[in-house]
Amino acid sequence: MPYVPIYGDSHGVIFNAQNPITQKGIKHIEIHYHYIREQIEKGEVKVFAVPTQENMADMFTKNLGLTLFLKHRKELAIEFYPL
Repeated sequence: MPYVPIYGDSHGVIFNAQNPITQKGIKHIEIHYHYIREQIEKGEVKVFAVPTQENMADMFTKNLGLTLFLKHRKELAIEFYPL
């Protein structure tokens, strides 16, 4: 059966998504946000850890050094056209 892969670099979020035991610090999360846990249990979704250095989405959310920025820009096939 195919599944939807979800990639992330936050080990805490990945642990909480895969662990059905609610911890004291996350009790404030409303029940409907636990939908992802149900989908993981059903096998509809799988969560994978991605090292920060390999996470292409970081270029949209963090100030990266030039090397990582250029690497992720190339991986995403984003081209630069000067005005």
